[in-house]
Amino acid sequence: MLRSVYFLFVLCLTLSGSLAAQFTERLNFNAKFEPASGVLHGVGQNEEYAFANYVARMDEGRFPAIFMTYIPVRADSARLARTITELKDMARYYPPELAFQIGISMTTGSPPNNSAYTEAINNGDWDANIDLIARSLDSLDRDIFLRIGYEANGFWNGYSAASYRPAFRRVAERFRAVSDRFATVWCTHPITSLSDMMTYYPGDDVVDWWSIDWFQPSFMNNRASADFLAEATRHDRPVMIGESTPTEIGLGDGQTSWDRWYGQFFQLIRDNPGIKAFCYINRDWTQISSLPSWGNALLEHDTTVLRLYREEMDSDLYVHLTAGPTYRCADLAPNAALTLSSATPDAAGTAGPLLTNRAETDGDTTVSYVRFSLASLTAADSVRTVKLWLAGRNQSAADIPYAVQLTSGDWTTSDLTYANRPAATATVGDILINDNRRNRLYWLDVTDLARTALAEGRNELTFLLGAPPVANNTFSIHGTERTDGYAPALQVVFSGDENPVSTGAVPEYRELRVFPNPSSGRVQLAGPEGPATVTVSDSAGRVLDVLNLRSTREEVDLTGLTPGVYFLLVRGVRETYVGRVVLR
Repeated sequence: MLRSVYFLFVLCLTLSGSLAAQFTERLNFNAKFEPASGVLHGVGQNEEYAFANYVARMDEGRFPAIFMTYIPVRADSARLARTITELKDMARYYPPELAFQIGISMTTGSPPNNSAYTEAINNGDWDANIDLIARSLDSLDRDIFLRIGYEANGFWNGYSAASYRPAFRRVAERFRAVSDRFATVWCTHPITSLSDMMTYYPGDDVVDWWSIDWFQPSFMNNRASADFLAEATRHDRPVMIGESTPTEIGLGDGQTSWDRWYGQFFQLIRDNPGIKAFCYINRDWTQISSLPSWGNALLEHDTTVLRLYREEMDSDLYVHLTAGPTYRCADLAPNAALTLSSATPDAAGTAGPLLTNRAETDGDTTVSYVRFSLASLTAADSVRTVKLWLAGRNQSAADIPYAVQLTSGDWTTSDLTYANRPAATATVGDILINDNRRNRLYWLDVTDLARTALAEGRNELTFLLGAPPVANNTFSIHGTERTDGYAPALQVVFSGDENPVSTGAVPEYRELRVFPNPSSGRVQLAGPEGPATVTVSDSAGRVLDVLNLRSTREEVDLTGLTPGVYFLLVRGVRETYVGRVVLR
């Protein structure tokens, strides 16, 4: 039954530091995962490493209760495995009350093909992938908000209302069939009127929450936003601000930055009793080549805004985690001595990427070095995981695999050139930089390498980063490249109390080594011992072939495939591996 619109404006007083902050008492719709009173505090649209940096700046009593990330319906096995691995790590080290907000995309981002994508969902073409995503997320044993087909009415998504509605319903119903740990969220953008938004509405029976995304103040304060909030109350649905960031304003001007965006944003939350959750995007948009005009929204880059933000979070209006992470974490930055002041390519041709810690270039092939000191660690430390985080930008027309190898540390930067570069001593793995023309953080698990170095008394790790020859390559990854304001780092997590994480029916994925890589078509696998099944998929997630091997030591023949990026899911008797291969 629709609720008649009425707001009981009861002004509640709460002390925020030395300031008195007023807010309107919250409505309670008894929706799934809805707090009886208060507003859930969330942050995201970046990786666990960036989330940890945000948490560190909130301190005790202000830890966010929601982490936001994204998974497309057509996620390939490698991407899904990687995302689930990150979320499982977070589930182990953060209190069980930390919920995940997952944006479930149904668009390729290339209109008008988006309608064909939702039609494919309606035809059942992606049912198996939807079910796999649902089982994988259910294994986390967390409350999960699903923002299915977010910003439904945004022209940039290209959704057709006629195909969007049944696609939303199909995804929601399949998730609900797997578990009751999912709350479905319908999300719009105030760029169009309420009447247009409602043409995308799939129905109260499949929607638990409503959501709207707020960026520019002109949209936050417009008629469409006000109408949306009122209509959500009529439908007895709480509202989540699914994404929010000071678009084209940023921060850096202290009180002025606060007044131009943050103050208005939080005032709207305080004044509207139907808003029960918000998620802030804490990132430096100037590092994303497609959206540099959005500005820098990293709170730690403006001490005044950070102080006022923390004071706002001290209000009784907001719902936070009762406790922080259960682990001790150290972030090791690259050695400053690695930086080169100047360089001249040793070979003719385009110098290619801008690399600060580099041994020059060979045509369009570039190598870079980054060294980390382990002096602050000891062999006695109980190191659970060590991840190498790197920033990357790829502006070419194709995905680029970037090899990461271990090198010896007996060299200096004073005479480092391509000709005398130190040789690699071991292969760590590949990072595949997507052709999304934006910076991103990528990681590799280097736990065993760090443990071995500590056991052998070595106090540093040095990595060689190498890009293959790519025509007109404008990809960059190096020691000073910053994505979301974070330079490369080793993230060290020490063993401590962990939350139990159910594996359910979803296996733990291990990294599959494929060589040679790139390849002309015939490859060897370093995966599970004994017989195995190999599922070959393309970058869109379509299964192209299933191979049954008597042993993973057999050569795998992929010569019938066209050049491109492919994913291999290898299921052994006890273990499941996932990896990628580039065919030339």
